Order: sequence, then C-alpha cells, then structure tokens
Amino acid sequence: MLEHLRVKDFALIRELEIRLQPGLNIITGETGAGKSILIDAVSMILGGRASQDLIRSGTKKAVIEARFRISGNAPVKQCLIKNGYDVSGNGEEETILVSREINRSGKNICRINGELSNISLLKKTGQFLVDIHGQNEHQSILKPEKHIDLLDSFIGFEIQEILPVYQSKLKNYNRVIEKVKSFDRIVSEKEQKTELLQFQADEIDVADLTIEEEEKLHEEREILGSAEKLFQLTNQAYECLYENTGAFSAVDLMGQASSFLEEAARIDSKLEGPKEICEDAVGILEDSSRQIRQYRDEIEFSPDRLNEIDARLEMINQLKRKYGGTIEDILLYKEKAEKEIEELMDSERILSELEKEKQNLVKELRITSQKMSELRKEGASNLRKQVCQELEDLNMENTRFEVDIEAAEDLNNTSSSAEKVQSFNKKGVDTVEFLLSPNKGEPLKPLVNIASGGEVSRIMLAIKTVLAFSDQIPTLIFDEIDAGIGGKAAQSVGSKMQTISSAYQVLCVTHLPQIAALANNHYMISKKEVTERTETFVHRLSEKERIQEIARMLYGDKVSETTLKHAEEMINSSKYRS
Repeated sequence: MLEHLRVKDFALIRELEIRLQPGLNIITGETGAGKSILIDAVSMILGGRASQDLIRSGTKKAVIEARFRISGNAPVKQCLIKNGYDVSGNGEEETILVSREINRSGKNICRINGELSNISLLKKTGQFLVDIHGQNEHQSILKPEKHIDLLDSFIGFEIQEILPVYQSKLKNYNRVIEKVKSFDRIVSEKEQKTELLQFQADEIDVADLTIEEEEKLHEEREILGSAEKLFQLTNQAYECLYENTGAFSAVDLMGQASSFLEEAARIDSKLEGPKEICEDAVGILEDSSRQIRQYRDEIEFSPDRLNEIDARLEMINQLKRKYGGTIEDILLYKEKAEKEIEELMDSERILSELEKEKQNLVKELRITSQKMSELRKEGASNLRKQVCQELEDLNMENTRFEVDIEAAEDLNNTSSSAEKVQSFNKKGVDTVEFLLSPNKGEPLKPLVNIASGGEVSRIMLAIKTVLAFSDQIPTLIFDEIDAGIGGKAAQSVGSKMQTISSAYQVLCVTHLPQIAALANNHYMISKKEVTERTETFVHRLSEKERIQEIARMLYGDKVSETTLKHAEEMINSSKYRS
C-alpha cells in the first residue's frame, strides 16, 4: 500500500506531501490544477520514463519519495531480497522507502531504503506495488504475458495447487535433458575422449609423484649446486678450529689458555672457575671440529645427480602446466580422469536410463498440463461471463470480451518424443490473451490494440472488479476513468471502485461528483500563485470541505444552501451504500 508521497520541484509542485489511506482515495480539482501530476510522480517512482521538462523551472533537480507498506507482499520482498536489500520489519509496520532524483544533467539517482538502486529494479519492484490505469504505461492488464497469471489467479486454489507440482516435474525434466545432451556428446566422442583421458592418467601415473617430492628436490638441488662453496667454507671453519697450518688453531689456543689458568689457579683459587670454563670449551671445540670435518668429507660432488634433479623438476613443471598448479592438483586430475573413464565406459547404459526417465517425465508433464489447460478453459468461460456482466453495468453492453487460449502442442497426442515437448514452459503449454471488441459488429482484438483513455480504463475496471480478490497488486490508480460517461454509468463506475477498494487501496482522479461522493478519503488539488509563481497544492478535505467540493463539482461556482444540501445528501447516501 502507498502510505506517503513526497514531491519536490516536480512540474508545478514546489514541495508537496500527501499521506494516503486504505480504501477509496479520491482526487479532485479544477481542470488544469495538476491532478495528473501526482500520478506522473508515482509513475516516476515506479521506474517510468523521466524527462528534464518535468523539473520545476529555476531548480536543478526534482525529487520524489514514496513509502510503501509491504507486509504480506511476498513478491516485492522476494524481488528485493534477491537483489540484496534488507526488507526486515515489524509486522504490519513493514515498509520500504523508494526515492528518485531527476537531474538536469540527465542523471537519475534511485534509492531503496537509502541504498542506491537503478531504474530496472524500480520497474521490477513497482510492478508488484502499484497498477496505474489511465494514460500511462503501467497497465499490467495490457501486457499479454500477464494474462495467464491473471487467469490462474482468478481460477484460484485448484490450479495453484497443480502448478508447483508441474514446475517441479519441469525442473527435473530440464535437468534430465541437460544430462542427455551431455551424454549424447560423450557417446559420440567416447572413443576419442577415452583415449585422451587414459593417456593423461597414464602420464601422471608413470611420473609416480608424491606430494612432498618437489620441495625435497629443490632442497637437494640447492645443496648439490653449492657443493664447492660448502666444501670451501666448512674446510676453512675446520682449519680455524683445529688444523690452522699458518698459525695456532682455536683448539690449540684454548688449550694453552687452559694450561696457563691451571698454573695460576694453584696460586689463587679464584681462577678455578675460568680454568674449568676453558677446559669445557676445548671439549666443545674438538666436538664441533669433528662434526665439521665429517660434513666436509661427506660433501657429494655429483653433476649427474644434479642433472637428474633438473630433469625431474622439468617433468613436474610440464605436468603442472597441463593438469594443475601443484602436485596435489595433478593427482586430483588423475583421479577425476579415471572416474570419467569409468563413466564413459558405462555411458551407453546411463544414457539409456536417462532416456527412460525423460520419457516418463514427458508423460507426467503432458498429463499435468492437460489438467491445467482444462481448468483454464473452464476458468476462461467463467471470467468472460463475469467481465461481460461488469461491462454491461458500466454502460458498455455492446462490448465483447473473450479469453483466448492456445495450446502450444496437442496434449492428446501420446507421442513422447523430445520434439513434441519443446514448448513446455513454467506455466504449462498454454498461451493466454484477453481479446475485446468495444463496439457491436467489430472483430475481437488484443487489449493492447484498444484505444487508450476512459474507455480502456473502464474495461480495466471491469476486469479488476472480477479479479479484485485474486490479484496481488495492493494499490490501483485510475486516472480520469470517467471520461465520456455520466448518469447511471458513472454511478456504476463508482460502485465498482467501491467494491474493489475493499480488497485494494484505490486512488482515483475524477471529475464526477457521483464518484467523488463515494470516497473514504477525499483530496483536493489546487493551483495558486505564490510570489509570482504558480504552484500546485494538495489538501485532504474535512467533511465540511467535502460537501463544498462536491457542490462545486455539481454546480460550478453557483454554490448555495440548496446545492450544499444536495452534495451532503450524495455523500450520506454513498455512506449508506458502502
């Protein structure tokens, strides 16, 4: 439901706010006051085409904000959640705030709940929020692709119970079709692909790889490649510690120091500690020297082994380039290839089983589609009768309405070949379109080809009256649907909208007092000059003000006690009827 609308610097509106209520909301005002501007503003918030001409002169941008209550509106919630928006709320207070800025630079800034959005999402969301009937593009009932949903909604529980079952079977069918296509390709390429996979698996198998091997090879290669340097360094270290030919070694010097300290300790016992430390150091240096000598003597100078390691690493790199970035990836590829080889060897059996499953699903889809088609044909007949009755009440007794249903295939055909089921879609096999002949003797035509204006709006009103308790769009806007009617027809139009408003929030721009008198909430649009500029204002009328406005609509400026009394009687009479 549309709860609040704020418009700034849009056409003749400087700044305007309107709080809307459930039920029948009537908008009136003198010709040229700007009643349709509000409808245009709502159209903009629903993703309608914007024009820089709509920006109030002297300003840089127009801003429109609308707050919608979306409690119970599952399609809107699903659409927004799917696109990453938070729609959490508290029960009946669950709302979303939609805003749009139209700049003179041509840039549009759209937001949903304060987060940036785009025109495309506004359109997707808007189709579940508001349906505008009048001279604009938001007429869902004029979109043939929507007709099957409207018919199913009218039929109700019976088809809504079958449809999910059908769609589940269709999902399984599509899954099987994709598998069949895949295995068809596999079977046709079986021999060639098996040979390739076997070659790849054998190539990896012959390599006899281990996960840790590459790291160990790099370590060994580093050591072998530096053998001469390691020998030189360890030999120099050994000579310094133990066999320094040009001078005393560290062991010799430490031994001499120990001897000197031993003799000194005999004189002063305080030197016993340093003496013992030197003796220990001699032992440590001798042990270190032995280890260094052993490492030096075991250093391997092996160009052949180095070449072997390089060759092994190059082979590993080649396998990595083919099958994965690591040895672990290569081994996983081998495992996958071996599994695929098994499937290939068994592909004909699997394909045969998939074909059987496909044929069974085709039969089930055909049976379920047949049930839905029968329900739709029956529902179409009932819908046609009810809409024609509504049209007659709206003074359009010569108008013919028909629901055309075409099946994309012969459901009575028992053939289950793949060619016969290409037409199955998520709604079944039926194509539904509403047809109309507005005048006696004229052929039926698609609704979209019917002239726009009051006539088409009354047709929409008739259909909406019938669908009032099955459609899910919470807000309906009728823009001047009273064009060219009066008297009994006008009263019928008002009664129809009153009926619809028990299930929808209805906004109606009207010139007829018979319709305005039925309002649950009455708003008046007026145009005034403020500081030498024309501005449009909106005002929710009190009961007294409503009487004044209905009297004006009845008699123009000639408002008297008699006309006021007449207006009051019309309002009271409408309350009694409601």
